[in-house]
Amino acid sequence: MIHLIEQNEGVVIEEDGVTLIIPNEILTALFNAENPESVAVEVNITPVIHEYGNEELTAGQKLTVEVIITVGGEVIQETAAPFTVSVSLDGFDLEDINTYRIVAIAEDGTVLGGRVDSATGVFIFETATTGEFTIAYVETLKRLSIQLDSPIIHDLADNAETQVMDVLPVIQDGRTLIPVRFIAEALGATVGWNGDTSEVTIILGGRNLTFAIGEITPQLYALGMDVPAQIIDDRTMVPLRFISEFFGALVEWDEDTRGIEIVWDSAPPQTQNTAPGHGMTNAAGEAYIDRRAIEAIYRASRGLPPELPDDMDRLLTLEELDEFEL
Repeated sequence: MIHLIEQNEGVVIEEDGVTLIIPNEILTALFNAENPESVAVEVNITPVIHEYGNEELTAGQKLTVEVIITVGGEVIQETAAPFTVSVSLDGFDLEDINTYRIVAIAEDGTVLGGRVDSATGVFIFETATTGEFTIAYVETLKRLSIQLDSPIIHDLADNAETQVMDVLPVIQDGRTLIPVRFIAEALGATVGWNGDTSEVTIILGGRNLTFAIGEITPQLYALGMDVPAQIIDDRTMVPLRFISEFFGALVEWDEDTRGIEIVWDSAPPQTQNTAPGHGMTNAAGEAYIDRRAIEAIYRASRGLPPELPDDMDRLLTLEELDEFEL
């Protein structure tokens, strides 16, 4: 347990192979109180625990790190900016494995990305949430790398074939558009085209997404689509971040290299079912519907504003669907 006091610079905390870097932006927000002198911040880092000796970090093995930040006894679940967590993988043989398959995962299953520094053997990731984090080797992980000035989509984790696009990525209104066929094939999705309605349907991991060329419906806007799909050089171009995040992938942008990484587990637990629209089943075979999609449709049908709460549960059972009275 470490006690911090108000200060004007970020802090670095090291404990048992874990380094936590908290930027000043977070500290400023935490100490923004009527009586800042009485505010205390406590950071508790649970040491990395593993029982594998000097074994290779392979499928099924994992490390856990817990980061707890409290102010005046109240646990802070989200921070004003991302903080950096570095974890030493000393004791694991990383020589013969693809370290791009090592990833940080939050308590709710959200993939946080991160990567191993090959020179130091330290795994580094960023997060704006606190709690317990799992660092694991995921055999089926895909880490797609795309450069804006290159036609190549390369999987650094070697779980997808390299794709060579025949149209370069395009930046429009701050969004990156790429040919739908290539990103779909790289992720392992199925793509359908309806020539009568000019609609594209993408099916992946038990979810499906349908959208028309040049159009954003209120439902799609509510889900985060703010640039429409369009035809460029005879290719259907789609907003990369929206498509990737809709299917649960993490998208990271590197300003220095003008590169994009898409991190996604290609073997998710959900399986497709016959429920209409955005349906899935969990490992127990229970049917669910994407609540944000249904809520978006409900709001559009009632003429309500499209904005949705960030903390809305994404899934609800089919029995609960009746409350929306669509």
